[in-house]
Amino acid sequence: MVFLTFYGGVNEIGGNKILLGDGDTRVWLDFGQSFDMGTEYFINWLQPRRGNGLRDYFEFGLLPRISGLYSEDVLGFTDLGYEEPRFQGVFLTHGHADHVNHLCFVDPDIPVNLGKGTRFFMDSMEKTSPFANYGRHDYRGFRTGDVVRVDDLEVHPIHVDHSIPAAYGYIIHTSENTIVYTGDMRVHGPRSDMTREFLQAAHDAEPDVLICEGTRMVRSGKRKHLSEEEVAAGVRDVCAEADRDNKSVIFTQPSRDMDRWRTFYEAARDNGRVLVIHPKTAYLLDALQEDEHLDLPDPMRDDFIRVYYKRKKSGQYDERDY
Repeated sequence: MVFLTFYGGVNEIGGNKILLGDGDTRVWLDFGQSFDMGTEYFINWLQPRRGNGLRDYFEFGLLPRISGLYSEDVLGFTDLGYEEPRFQGVFLTHGHADHVNHLCFVDPDIPVNLGKGTRFFMDSMEKTSPFANYGRHDYRGFRTGDVVRVDDLEVHPIHVDHSIPAAYGYIIHTSENTIVYTGDMRVHGPRSDMTREFLQAAHDAEPDVLICEGTRMVRSGKRKHLSEEEVAAGVRDVCAEADRDNKSVIFTQPSRDMDRWRTFYEAARDNGRVLVIHPKTAYLLDALQEDEHLDLPDPMRDDFIRVYYKRKKSGQYDERDY
């Protein structure tokens, strides 16, 4: 029998934890943290105690009590005993927190399937953010065109456009039917062709079940959905106006939105300006040089990029200060 059980992502934003079962096979589609997780009990720096493993999460019903899912070291202060893994894998759609953040609790012997580019992002976040810790896992990377087989399940990952590169949707053939899971996708971004490619493949698969996120699925609203080209035009206008008044331009962006970063970079370059970035952004860009599919500027060699270092300790920008 094939079944789906939703342990997150329903009536909330993010927190996707979807269990797919086919006979004795069990796999998870994403394992994220919702945007409002625990807001009834926690706020800002008042968070579940790390040293308690999953005790606080179970106490407040923030994670499901499921045997054979979690690593032994996070169960020490709970009354849920450790058992060998009962699940054959986790499939991540992309590297945003609401799809990956609770991966740190999953037993490291359960394989984690993800886009090869997603692994670059997660590794960079672990090294630059005190809040990113995904744990040790058997990571198995894929790209569009690959097929991942887990017993009777046949999973086809296909790229989609999203505000973080290396995002995927899945077409899953089970022993009984076909399931499509969109993950997060958009058609107003610069690579809408990838989303449309996935949608066409999903259509051709004639799915029996469609799992689709609906955060922005509204008939009308005040929010503007600008294409990246429209954003780029606006940024160029701001730069041109600042040039007339000999002013600097300050920008901000989601830290892993490389399409938006590229928009600011190209606007700066085309206006003869230098883009000054945070060291963490520079680290991410440097790490992503390994992924030839992204074609991002090299922060160590590009003449239009500078890295801002905050003065520390000696105040002399001594390398030993960092």
